[in-house]
Amino acid sequence: MVDDAVILTPERRDAGKQILDLTDHAGFGATGAAWVFDATAEHWHYLLVSPMIDSKGPRWVYDRLLMVFSKTPLPTGITPLDIVIASPREAFFRNFPLHALRTNIGILTAMDLRDVVISGVRIDYMSVYRMERLGRDTGDRTRRFDARVSAMMAA
Repeated sequence: MVDDAVILTPERRDAGKQILDLTDHAGFGATGAAWVFDATAEHWHYLLVSPMIDSKGPRWVYDRLLMVFSKTPLPTGITPLDIVIASPREAFFRNFPLHALRTNIGILTAMDLRDVVISGVRIDYMSVYRMERLGRDTGDRTRRFDARVSAMMAA
């Protein structure tokens, strides 16, 4: 069980919103975004979920995110090593309890989950900014993201 002292600080909560805004502006269009605390490692990771992981591969996606972060820096205290990417096709995301989030997603404050197990994955603490069902990805997201990253690098 997570110690009650482990909370998402207001600075980290704001940074999460800034990262989501930054990646949205770059055309990433995350289907999921959340701070996740790993109690064993005592470390926060910022999770971005995208179907581009399946269509282009994690290296292609992360390389472009690094380009974005080179042009538009991450919030103070956050490094690219804090960013984790994942596919929405993973069992954890397919079985994510979206009904629990419906009333909170889309507002400035995130939905917090503590000590939950989803598809066999234990989450000590998770502050969710966005979590959507996987729809059909027509490739528009990938083309938009690639074009915006190319434009950012050319500027």
